[in-house]
Amino acid sequence: MTQRKVDLTELLTFNDWATRLLFDSVGGLSKDQWTKEVGGSFRTIQGTMAHMVGAEWIWLERWRGRSPTSSPEWLSLPDAAELEERWEALAAERASWLTSCPESELEAALSYRRLNGEPGFSRLELLVRHVVNHSTYHRGQVVAFLRTLGKAPPSTDLVLWDRLR
Repeated sequence: MTQRKVDLTELLTFNDWATRLLFDSVGGLSKDQWTKEVGGSFRTIQGTMAHMVGAEWIWLERWRGRSPTSSPEWLSLPDAAELEERWEALAAERASWLTSCPESELEAALSYRRLNGEPGFSRLELLVRHVVNHSTYHRGQVVAFLRTLGKAPPSTDLVLWDRLR
């Protein structure tokens, strides 16, 4: 395996670890806490987590050569357990995709359509890094929301992950 693939695999492994910790934390919320308006772009923990998982799904679809025009139906008002189940399947599919992805594709620009139909393109390697960065951003929002609800959120720090391995 090339160093690029090692690095991307490591980054996605961190992302998966951090997201699992977050699902562990939100899994104990009541339905009222899961759907309570707490602020942010997506207003609720449910909305923020669904956006994060949906974005990961959309990017994996694009990496596979498909350009969805909308989020999947299963993202409509999911409960935490259902969303986690969908995300776990997605994470496994993504790991398999990366293992089989030729190095030359990671270096190349990927053309895709955005949800609004406009064309987009970026180096595939950068897009993988973007997904991790995007999810990190939204995990941080959920951590803040959990604190607002009086819950103790997990630490999802990259350095902590590295120490624990």
